[in-house]
Amino acid sequence: MLQIKLFAYLQEMLAADEISVAVTEQTLTAAKIKQLIEQFYPKIASYLPNTRLAVDQVFINDDQTIDLTEKHEFALIPPVSGG
Repeated sequence: MLQIKLFAYLQEMLAADEISVAVTEQTLTAAKIKQLIEQFYPKIASYLPNTRLAVDQVFINDDQTIDLTEKHEFALIPPVSGG
């Protein structure tokens, strides 16, 4: 089970600071993790193409592979703007 922290409007939309996603594989790409999030949380599916997955506080590309046998901190970060 992956625990994924949420930020900004994703937090507000799901009324949660963190979500859980069940996984059966030991190695997944960031894109696959986003697909699983989409299945479990369809309410935010349309926002996922514009979000970044961070692993251990580092953004990763969708094609990067994550070894789930190790403990990691996951976060889903939507785009932000400043002024």
